Amino acid sequence: MSTPTMAQERATRRAKVRQLAQKDMSHRAIAAHLGISKDTVRRDLAHPGAPASAPPAPPEEVVLPGANPHAVEAVAALRAIDTEALRQDMRQVRQTTPYLHSVLRFATEALAQTGPGGAVERCQLRQLADRLRAIADQDG
Repeated sequence: MSTPTMAQERATRRAKVRQLAQKDMSHRAIAAHLGISKDTVRRDLAHPGAPASAPPAPPEEVVLPGANPHAVEAVAALRAIDTEALRQDMRQVRQTTPYLHSVLRFATEALAQTGPGGAVERCQLRQLADRLRAIADQDG
């Protein structure tokens, strides 16, 4: 078995770049996924279609006889995760988290100050506020 030539590796990479681009992934996301620069992604997409000698797409995953069906199912589920959508969700969480923390702090302080009239209730509210602040600080 021979090692692939640079031209074959380039053709394979370009095919992968095109495939990911068809899934509406950004240039940066494709670059991060494949471990290449976004400029390489741009050049690969600008390059005319892959040559006829490009290697075929790899075959679908082969399940070995005796493989644990739950493990096979779990691996398939992990592969089906849309990592770009997950990254976008995480970006939104990071952008929203500071706002939520400030609202949480304000609400717990307001509760502690205006809560029930008894000293025990105020003390419990302050303890709750302290716990919520600690949780918010761990996430932030």
